[in-house]
Amino acid sequence: AINQIAAQTRPQGAWAKVHRWLVDMVDAIQTQIPEAVFFIDCNPSFSAYTELALLAATRVIVPCTADGSSARAIENIGQLLYGLNVPAAYATANFAGQARRHGLALPSIHLVPLNRSTQYDNRASRAFRAMYDEIQRRVNALRAAQPTSFSAPASAMYFDIPDAHAVSVVVSHEGIPLSRVKIGPHDIHGVTTQVNQDPLDRYRTAIQHLVRLL
Repeated sequence: AINQIAAQTRPQGAWAKVHRWLVDMVDAIQTQIPEAVFFIDCNPSFSAYTELALLAATRVIVPCTADGSSARAIENIGQLLYGLNVPAAYATANFAGQARRHGLALPSIHLVPLNRSTQYDNRASRAFRAMYDEIQRRVNALRAAQPTSFSAPASAMYFDIPDAHAVSVVVSHEGIPLSRVKIGPHDIHGVTTQVNQDPLDRYRTAIQHLVRLL
């Protein structure tokens, strides 16, 4: 329905009006609660929902894992979000072209957390590091091509978030914040799962670092 309404030629500016739906909702809430801050979790496909979310956001966090999909996703962001290397026939019809034509601001890339890394001596293992280096190379190339679309210095954009192992399962299953996870055994559907001090400390430290950078 979003795509169908946005594609109409009448009324004029239908695309922009539809794509401002989430912007308008955020603005209305912030009128009542000026200190409100929003975190929007995008689905992994570039759907109409993703387009509305990106236009309502001012900054984007791009979590990556050590795989080829994350590396390829950096080029996808450049093309789908910022219109880089889009064929000439689609220069005005693509999302970035439409947004610019209607005067809608695109968000900046703020952080690229290197997520779920397997670590040795508090550093990502060689295999993970090799993939993360390639991801950083592609992000740096995107930054060189689109320098105004980045809001954090390059030195602060990348950081490792270690694999949380049992911690993430316990947080999800028990419905508790990370700060309330306790060391020791936890019951997960009748199976005893152990949360140890070291992985919990490393994960909390990484998340605290992420929060400081927001």
